[in-house]
Amino acid sequence: MKKMKISNKRGFTLIELLMVIAIIGILASVVLASMNKSRQKANSAKTKVQLSSIRSAAELYRDVVGNYGISVLGTEAPVAPNFGNGCSSGMFTDPLLDPYMATAAYPYLPAGNLKCTTNGANASDYVVTARLLDDGYWCVDDNGNSRVTTTGTVQANNAGVCP
Repeated sequence: MKKMKISNKRGFTLIELLMVIAIIGILASVVLASMNKSRQKANSAKTKVQLSSIRSAAELYRDVVGNYGISVLGTEAPVAPNFGNGCSSGMFTDPLLDPYMATAAYPYLPAGNLKCTTNGANASDYVVTARLLDDGYWCVDDNGNSRVTTTGTVQANNAGVCP
């Protein structure tokens, strides 16, 4: 009587497993790269919406107080939220604007990327710029302008106008 041989070969070879792992790694890197870009665009969109909200809150502040607060001329370079040079005084410290000016509102921005300026003896103008993660700076001003700028800086004599 002949005995039947039972094959002990079960499962996958090492080469097959390594190929599958390599393919999964390549696909994961492509997905993660596209997700990072999408996250940057979403954060930039959030920044634009928050700055538009600052405009609405600033107009409410002006209706109540009669101006945009004390004159605050920030330095040339943008500054971090609530760390001086414009964003930590005047109307920008009012509770009406606090949700949009707090550092916690921009956790995705590195320090030094929000700049606030009011101008004139009666603080009749304002400009706020914030760094966008995907391209340039977003600027809003009291004239209703909202646009992307390349530098995010506002010259002291041009406060009230997006660069």
